[in-house]
Amino acid sequence: TSYLMKKTLIIMVSSGFTLRNYIKSNLVYDLQKQFNVVVMLPNIKSNIEEELKENGLNVIKPFQESWPLYLNFIHTLLTYAHNKKLGLWHITQWQYDFHFASPKAKIFLFTINILSFCFQFNTMFNYLKKIFLNKVYRFCRNSKNNQLIEKISPDLIISTNPYDLNETLVSIIAQQNKIETYGSILSWDNLSYKGFIIPSFNKYLVWSDLMKNELVLHNNKIQRDNVFSLSTIQFDFHFRKEMAWSRRRFYKHLNIKNNGKILL
Repeated sequence: TSYLMKKTLIIMVSSGFTLRNYIKSNLVYDLQKQFNVVVMLPNIKSNIEEELKENGLNVIKPFQESWPLYLNFIHTLLTYAHNKKLGLWHITQWQYDFHFASPKAKIFLFTINILSFCFQFNTMFNYLKKIFLNKVYRFCRNSKNNQLIEKISPDLIISTNPYDLNETLVSIIAQQNKIETYGSILSWDNLSYKGFIIPSFNKYLVWSDLMKNELVLHNNKIQRDNVFSLSTIQFDFHFRKEMAWSRRRFYKHLNIKNNGKILL
């Protein structure tokens, strides 16, 4: 009876960072007390699926659908233009990416960089963004994941990394089906270089008021009352004694003698 009374929550975990923040921190198990939790693993390749199932959690993997190349191209172009428009584009970061890129990727980055100067102006940017969003929403409506979301029929979906395109896909499908969505910004620096967030979430979760201000700067349609400043989950480990290793265990793990000196 209690299971039926609980609302169903899908929490998407698509990277090692979010795996650490939401699974290894035991937050997902705390949520399990209030919700019927379904963990969606878009990109995770590990034995974590078995571990979660053994702990009583439902685990699903969405259909892996690659975005069309032209959508990836426009998305990258808009990200560059958006960051330049807000003064957040960093030449040093671009030079770093360019230096380590393959020959084909260098051509791509160079082309995007040139074109983005034209599209940083509001008229051009808004026109391209409108076309892009129309194409994205059409792509999402035709996704096989519609059937998956309909089958689970969740009350709430949390995206732990709103910039991940797999999570973007599911979040937009949720919006189109009138399902409440929360977007949790993974890290303070994401807002500084990853551009705008494609889905329009019902609520946004950030680390601090500084991040809240930055998020609203990216999209002035976001209501400040819908942005919540929370603590940084990934730093909880520093205050949890059960996560700390003894000196003996640490030495044993590294196969070092107990009286040995360590230089980090």
